[in-house]
Amino acid sequence: MLGPGAAMLIMSCSFVLDTNDLHKGGAAGASPGTGGSSGEPIADAAIDAPTCNFPDHDACSMCLGTSCCTEYGACAHDGACNIAFVDFQQCQRNAKKAANPTIAQAVCAETFRARGGTLATTLFGCTLTNCPTACGG
Repeated sequence: MLGPGAAMLIMSCSFVLDTNDLHKGGAAGASPGTGGSSGEPIADAAIDAPTCNFPDHDACSMCLGTSCCTEYGACAHDGACNIAFVDFQQCQRNAKKAANPTIAQAVCAETFRARGGTLATTLFGCTLTNCPTACGG
């Protein structure tokens, strides 16, 4: 099981996948940019990596957008990871109201990783590695 700090890391970001929009080919406000008809992510000249834009402009979302966009995009376009992530976000909202929010949020994180498979684990790991301060880890 994750320690409380690690479990809190990915929870503090407030972005949600738009599953209806994903079925149309993109996630509203949370997908990598595309480079024309090829559909390849636009590279940020400063870091030469795709960037995601999230509707929330908090430090965690900005860090995920620049540091974990590829991982986020992969999760967003995979059915199991996408559903697990949407459920994870709802679980986090509920966990904040629990008698012991830290334990409840850790359970949410473990459930996300278990249900979302390898892509969820990869996104979670990217967040732990690249955004610990911005995401409250």
